[in-house]
Amino acid sequence: MVHIKTAAAKRGAHPSHPKRRPVTLEHLFALCEGLRMSNAFDVAVWAVALHFGGAESAQFHIPWAKMEHQEGADLIFTSREDLCPVEALCAHLKSNKDVPDNAPLFAFKTSDSSWAPMTKEWFLDRCRKIWELLNLDFIHGHSFRPGGATELLLAGVPPETVAKQGHWKSLAFLIYWRKLEDLIPAMIMKSYNPTHIAELKNSFEQFRIRHLLACIHIHRIMYSHC
Repeated sequence: MVHIKTAAAKRGAHPSHPKRRPVTLEHLFALCEGLRMSNAFDVAVWAVALHFGGAESAQFHIPWAKMEHQEGADLIFTSREDLCPVEALCAHLKSNKDVPDNAPLFAFKTSDSSWAPMTKEWFLDRCRKIWELLNLDFIHGHSFRPGGATELLLAGVPPETVAKQGHWKSLAFLIYWRKLEDLIPAMIMKSYNPTHIAELKNSFEQFRIRHLLACIHIHRIMYSHC
């Protein structure tokens, strides 16, 4: 009986930290308007913000990545008309052309004619200063990953494609989607009609079936991480 009560308590538990809202297109458009593209640092910030893209593309291999570690990973920048990561990357490389070739990809020129690598703290601080003026959601560094995945999925990109671009294995991505469903804020939901959202949920159910993933297995793993 004690074990049953303990298990029930775990299943009903909620994460102690607040759910992180994903970055949305509204955040990116606001960033585009607020950044000064004559400033080398701001140009680098813009390139970083758009690096999770969705068709002409540029690809770079980096020697170390968060999940792949020493194996490195390929960064794929895919162009689109309104928010183009390829264009942003080219602008960054042009604006910061004097940075040494062996510097990190998003390094930028400083006011003393030297250079510095972009840091997470500097990047987020610049973004937040712009977003706070417009009362947009508070954003964490990890918010760009679910934000990019959400927008690609809502735009109709197949789950397998998004999973590959985000370097997720099928089970991990399906679990990620189950959590992502609760993260999609009203500002995204109202931009797509209910039918579209239902189609997206159905596409993930088909994704689950194609990859032979059992619902009960998924829920057990999710609860174990709560």
